[in-house]
Amino acid sequence: MSYADGRTLTDGTWNYTVRVVDLAGNVGQTATQNVVVDTTSPEAAKSITITGISDDTGASSSDFITSDTTLNRARRAGGGARR
Repeated sequence: MSYADGRTLTDGTWNYTVRVVDLAGNVGQTATQNVVVDTTSPEAAKSITITGISDDTGASSSDFITSDTTLNRARRAGGGARR
């Protein structure tokens, strides 16, 4: 069984409560489902620019130069979740 709600829903939380009645007249229990509509577009993609690459010149904890060539990146989605 399916049901199509033809209305255009606005942003917000919508609550649907349904009950099934069969051809013999038997009435089922109600069931509830919340639906969240959010039409806000996500933020535009962001980009970074690498302004320079240098060779590691030795052991130093203050020159911010490394021999590690791995690029790590992180971003936070809405609500603080890390992706």
